[in-house]
Amino acid sequence: MFLSGVWSTHWNIRQEHLLYMKIELKYNEEDIVWQVVGQDEYKRLMEELKPSKRLKLHTNNLKVHQFLPNNWITYDSRYTKDIVYIVVNRDYKLYGYKCNVCVGHVDMDISHQAIPALRHVKDKFSELTNSTFKTSFGTVEEEILRCVPKQLYWSQNESYRGIANGIDISSHYPSQLCGILPDSHTAIRFKGTKSPTKEYPFAFYVKSGHLAIYKELDTHTWLFNRKLTIKDLFRLKTVRSFDDTFHDIPYEEDETILMKASEHTLKEVMEYFYNIKETYPHDSHEYEVAKLALNASIGQMHRKLYVRDKYAHLCAVCIARANQKMLNLLNIISEDIIQIQVDGIIYKEGKTYGINDKYLGANVQEFTNRPIRWDSLGNYMVDMGGTFKIKCQGCNSMKDGRKPQESNCFEDMDLWIKE
Repeated sequence: MFLSGVWSTHWNIRQEHLLYMKIELKYNEEDIVWQVVGQDEYKRLMEELKPSKRLKLHTNNLKVHQFLPNNWITYDSRYTKDIVYIVVNRDYKLYGYKCNVCVGHVDMDISHQAIPALRHVKDKFSELTNSTFKTSFGTVEEEILRCVPKQLYWSQNESYRGIANGIDISSHYPSQLCGILPDSHTAIRFKGTKSPTKEYPFAFYVKSGHLAIYKELDTHTWLFNRKLTIKDLFRLKTVRSFDDTFHDIPYEEDETILMKASEHTLKEVMEYFYNIKETYPHDSHEYEVAKLALNASIGQMHRKLYVRDKYAHLCAVCIARANQKMLNLLNIISEDIIQIQVDGIIYKEGKTYGINDKYLGANVQEFTNRPIRWDSLGNYMVDMGGTFKIKCQGCNSMKDGRKPQESNCFEDMDLWIKE
């Protein structure tokens, strides 16, 4: 193996050199051992870089990037803090790691270029409609980012041990792209707050960060939810500013952008990928591509670095619809809710509000009247009758050396190490 070039930065950590930033190498491809790892392992590797204090170790930072042989770790402090590839030099042998969120399939051929998730969606859309994404929906400027709601997380304050039910929304976000969608080519702008109409069903309030969809929702009403606060529902932090008061802008001081509905939707596209995900084996190339398209494409429509794929209007509508659906369930189930986490609700024993059928957007009753230990948002175990449903957010290890996913009784949660 022959290596040359300038190492932009490197640390000697646990007798390993992590090659950092844009490292230019001459190498023999067969000398690099590649591996796709899960998010927990990838985060562990990222933890090795923590002394830099420049990284945000969060799943949302694991973006899909094009694979370029000379850019092992695509990091540029001017724009982004995302680590995509990690190459480790152990005893003069190179090991490469990619997170399974970041690759289009499990093929580790070094010449492969991983296709961004949104590209899969765009290509299938063009194939089905003979139109392009941009032609059908248009693009929008950065101001619309303020209208993209926060993903909905909420939980009660006290821990809970008892009997509970759980509902999971099947492909929650993709299902919310199946309705009508805005076309920015038709946008008209007004001073003040204008309501959406049948002709212009989408209203984006770009000063306050609210939005409304004709006869569907108006995020102004979210401010009156007695369970949730502004910080539970609204993004507050935009690319260029942080302001926790802008949602209270007087109506007359706001600005409204109205848009007509596009003649196209993404219903067929989302159903296409959903059906593949539900049909193919989990270790198949088809499953990996479908899951990537469903789970990652929406995030690529409103990147913090908003320089391409400027589809924040689609993303705003999608997340607003998703939140509204969860809020409707919250209002029905009311005081019995233990937690809401984006596409799932856990609530205390009682009625079942979900169904047993599974399809795109279905409120699936995941479990009914099962024993649960719930400690905090994203940290719980459900006894499913012989097996456990385990969520261990922020816990990657246990005091006895096992992984939290290996827990087999509620008492094991006392051994989880919060990181």
